Amino acid sequence: MKSGYRAFELEIPLTKVISIKIDAEMLKETDFIYRKRGFKSRSEFIREAIVVYLEILKKYDRDEAKKILSSILSSSEIPKKR
Repeated sequence: MKSGYRAFELEIPLTKVISIKIDAEMLKETDFIYRKRGFKSRSEFIREAIVVYLEILKKYDRDEAKKILSSILSSSEIPKKR
């Protein structure tokens, strides 16, 4: 008798678990935003944020990156999605 069991092998890149410390208010805001914007998990949200910031830092030094992001976030031309 054949078993109905099927095995699937997924190719998943090696990952590492890291821990970070953030204050309670930042955690609360992180949880609110990741749910509101449709991320599946806090980890997915943080990974994507890191990827985006890394891409910025490849092109600009830290101070320039902060100025650029500050300018983008304070721009009245960008509609704020709530």
